[in-house]
Amino acid sequence: MTVWTTFTLRVDTPLFSGDTTGPDTGTIIRPPSIRGVLRYWYRALAAGHTVCSVDDLPQLADGETEVFGSTATPSPIRLRVTQPVTPAEDAGILPGWATRSENGFAGARYLLGQGLCTGGRIPALSRPHLPVDTTFDLHVALPKDPRITQRFMLALWAWLTYGGLGARTRRGFGRLSCTAISNPPPHWSTALLHPTGTAGALLARWHTVIPVDVADAIKAAFLKPPASTKNPWESRGGLSPFPVLSAGTWSANALDLQPRPLPEALHRTGAAWRIFRNDAATTDDYTAATPEWKTTILGPDNSYPVAALGLPVNYYRPKDRLKASVNLHLDNQAARRASPVWLTPVRLGDTDRYAVFTHIFYADLAPTEQQATLRLDGGPAPRPLTLPSAATATAIWDAWLDGDPRGG
Repeated sequence: MTVWTTFTLRVDTPLFSGDTTGPDTGTIIRPPSIRGVLRYWYRALAAGHTVCSVDDLPQLADGETEVFGSTATPSPIRLRVTQPVTPAEDAGILPGWATRSENGFAGARYLLGQGLCTGGRIPALSRPHLPVDTTFDLHVALPKDPRITQRFMLALWAWLTYGGLGARTRRGFGRLSCTAISNPPPHWSTALLHPTGTAGALLARWHTVIPVDVADAIKAAFLKPPASTKNPWESRGGLSPFPVLSAGTWSANALDLQPRPLPEALHRTGAAWRIFRNDAATTDDYTAATPEWKTTILGPDNSYPVAALGLPVNYYRPKDRLKASVNLHLDNQAARRASPVWLTPVRLGDTDRYAVFTHIFYADLAPTEQQATLRLDGGPAPRPLTLPSAATATAIWDAWLDGDPRGG
């Protein structure tokens, strides 16, 4: 008889999931989507506890297959979802959490981006979403092998602690909390997956990367940890080839520890991110043109340090409808680089207040064979731009975590 462990998950920030078209748009929580994000967080965590060098990457892949399966090997873990009872909110009505604005700038809508929020005089969401306090159950049939079970649980813990589900999770949407567990495996409890306390206490847990009370699961999951804690990618400027959750390749801090209602937390987060991305922007003028618009997009400079914050970057000048974009290209195909910077409004227990944390994976901007390419509508042929070095990118990321102006 199969024994199921049930995790009751609560939506803490608006969640955009499911199909983008059709009658079930934005309402479906799909097990394959959850399995996909769990794979991501498993790789990030396991690499920090199993990989001693780049040569160990095949071992990392084998470990992932043991837990989540592959095209040739089924996963020993089964997932089911009891769909939310709460219906998705209508996309045609701008929700209250997205209406907060300051000097003509709406921080939450900036975080949503053009893909989820239309602009113009009457802004609206482009697809429905599951609202805050929606709950659903994730049912998991765990294997008898305790090592595989603990690896799965660590992936689940990392996902719920640092990530989210659906669209724009790197900008704070789709964040979940585990509010109850039935039949929990050894070493685990609701308190580990949903710690409570002050914003400062929660940030202290983040600063440890892997909190002490998760150590038993680490020992049970990875029987032979690396013999050395030295960053195996020092020869690459300390940047790992992919996201790795370890002290040498990941860091976090608070963007705003003051407990705030979600609309204010999202707005302030968007405002801080806008000003950091654009040296010319201020709280009095969020719309100021970015410096690279003149120096690089329309000028001769080929340097592009803003690539450290993710690609593609799109530009638009309303007066003449001039469009430009910068993206990575491989074999003339777009190959975007998601931002290594995550913005995370963290709900404080069961209150309606949030503190805002941020974390960064110190990873390569792109494989060596990729380059950034500028494409300008109606302009000259696309031209290559220079990606920032590891040292430059690291300085930009450190400046964000320290709360300084970009590159300062």
